[in-house]
Amino acid sequence: MNTQQNLSSPSTNTGMLAAIERIGNRLPDPAVLFIALLFIVWLLSWLLSYISFETIDPRSGQTLVVNN
Repeated sequence: MNTQQNLSSPSTNTGMLAAIERIGNRLPDPAVLFIALLFIVWLLSWLLSYISFETIDPRSGQTLVVNN
């Protein structure tokens, strides 16, 4: 008897999951990601602290300034 193997190409979901797995394997340790994002937030906060943000209150028409 000849048995024929069913060789099918991977489905779209399997291909997408494999791609997600490859990307996930390239990411560093979660603690390193946390520390890196912490420093990015600190840097952005420091840079944006020199910019004045203000808006106009629609009820009173006064200018509202965000104080740091």
